[in-house]
Amino acid sequence: MNENLTFTEKMKLKFYDAKNWAQTKLHNVANLAKDHPMETLTLIGGLATGASKAYKFAKLHEDKVHRERDFYDPRVGKTTRASRKLKSYELNEIERRYNRGESYQSILFDMGLWK
Repeated sequence: MNENLTFTEKMKLKFYDAKNWAQTKLHNVANLAKDHPMETLTLIGGLATGASKAYKFAKLHEDKVHRERDFYDPRVGKTTRASRKLKSYELNEIERRYNRGESYQSILFDMGLWK
């Protein structure tokens, strides 16, 4: 039966099948929530707590990455970001060259670490 359908018709058929499947699952979940209200509230509370903790963890991780990779140059008034976490000898070289008067951007560019 499906062999004689065009590509567009096959895609429409798959879309409608997926839509019907999603509506059926949503209807089943709604019925389950209606039949078990306390369990549903407990589950929603747990999911909200988990999402909150996951968001907090993601923000802390992002801040840690920024602290490891960002270099603020007050002479230029600009922040430059390295492409990855730097090794200790790279940090030593950057500090030595910065103290000689080079900007962080030019140092990171020369070292191939400028993002």
